[in-house]
Amino acid sequence: MQKFTMKCKHREVLGKNKVKHLRTNGLVPAVVYGHGENTVSVSLEKESMVNLLKKLHGEPAILELEFEDKNTALTIIKHFQKDIMSNALLHVDLQIIHPGEPLKISVPVVTIGTPEGVKAGGMIDHHLKEIDVEAIPSKLPEHIEIDVSKLEIGQGIHIKEIDFEGVTCHNDPNQLVVSVISPKAAHIGEEAGLEEEGLLGEEVEGETESASDET
Repeated sequence: MQKFTMKCKHREVLGKNKVKHLRTNGLVPAVVYGHGENTVSVSLEKESMVNLLKKLHGEPAILELEFEDKNTALTIIKHFQKDIMSNALLHVDLQIIHPGEPLKISVPVVTIGTPEGVKAGGMIDHHLKEIDVEAIPSKLPEHIEIDVSKLEIGQGIHIKEIDFEGVTCHNDPNQLVVSVISPKAAHIGEEAGLEEEGLLGEEVEGETESASDET
């Protein structure tokens, strides 16, 4: 995994109004927890954290925090919260990690190449967007790459067919990760999804009512 460094300050001010004041001053509230340590409230530079999250694109990374008293802590970004309307960063959860101890995380799946089946008119179907892996932090991958270029229509790749290079995978070995399906199968799947949500029936009913109104 990539490693980044960021300065932070202990945060004594708690409560909705105090936190709002932090945000208006270019800071974002965060908590640091885990590994038997007491949970610590801190503040981070909002712009630095926003830029880091954009750079990571959802991939995990090690974040070394530098406190004002010169102490440091190795963490990973466990969760972050954004405003639904403005998309502004509101809060960050950071989990303490130790370099020599295994860590379990979910990493994104990245497909490489264009499947032969897609070239023949098929469609790629992503069954898993993330895979659960475990290793010491320095050995953890940022993502899992899967070469799909040789897949024909009707073929797929399962967990057991992926080389994790010494990293422990916690998913079911028989779990399907990605496959190539025919356009007909994709169309049937879309209709089935609409029927489950009740959307297909509503659309037909609406068309029937419109036709009766016109007559």
